[in-house]
Amino acid sequence: RGTIKNVILNEASIYLTGTNNGNVINSGFFAGENLGYIQDCGIRGSYYYMSSLEVNVFTYAGGICGVNSLTVSGCSVYSTTIRIAMGSAGGISGRNINTITNCEVRSTTVACYKSFPSETIYNISHYGNAGGISGTAEAGTINGCTVDSSVTIKYAGGISSSTSLKPCIGIIAGRGYENFLGTNTANGVVDKGNLQDDLGQTTFVRNSMIGRIG
Repeated sequence: RGTIKNVILNEASIYLTGTNNGNVINSGFFAGENLGYIQDCGIRGSYYYMSSLEVNVFTYAGGICGVNSLTVSGCSVYSTTIRIAMGSAGGISGRNINTITNCEVRSTTVACYKSFPSETIYNISHYGNAGGISGTAEAGTINGCTVDSSVTIKYAGGISSSTSLKPCIGIIAGRGYENFLGTNTANGVVDKGNLQDDLGQTTFVRNSMIGRIG
């Protein structure tokens, strides 16, 4: 298995737009899907933006990798913006199913539903995910990581009257299970943006480790 080690990217950018026939896009500054080891790498002053023309365009997007299937350790993301339309976004990974350790995110914004189509398409439950470390924590472990108080995790979409719009937003992970989290420092800020409490849109927006448990 390969290793990426001791690499720092400054002012990098990723911009995705268009359609993909319902397939999932995995994307990050170092790997779409990490099947090896990413160690002591970092992103500085960078920008990730995914704009969707269709509701079924879904992405796993992270500052380091889209999907982490093995190990990310000692990595850092500073002064970076990660914005997606539909999918899961995280400061380190969009989706974690293995091990993320000793990583930190500072002065960064992670946002879901940016430039999403109008509310007329909210005809099923929509669970876009955003987390300071990972959009989803589906398996494995996130341990020894830091999301500091200069980090904002937010809903970036417009005003909607839909009751099925329920993004999952948390400081460490947007959605996941508590047993997949070790000891982490979670000081980031969760921002509900234009979501409306009375419509149940903020059900899984929590200023805690995980937005939606389960």
